Amino acid sequence: MQSEEALRALMVQRQLRERDISDERVLTAMERVPRELFVPADLRDHAYKDAALPIGGGQTISQPYMVARICEAHRARIEIKSNPGRGTTIGITLPL
Repeated sequence: MQSEEALRALMVQRQLRERDISDERVLTAMERVPRELFVPADLRDHAYKDAALPIGGGQTISQPYMVARICEAHRARIEIKSNPGRGTTIGITLPL
């Protein structure tokens, strides 16, 4: 079984780069953020699939391509922060 880091890199390559996402800031953010931490434990094996996943309360985490496409299309300001003991977070600011 591949590591989460390897699965993220593969997701970025196949689902994003090969499908026309070219903003390196977006690609870097998508490769660094551990998507598996944002889905229920029973769905973590599916975290890097090309699909939206249910996260409870009738909500979903969006398909990785759609997240990247929206960020790129809106020229989002992306900030990636690593907090010791708290993991990596991504902040996205869309221009008005």
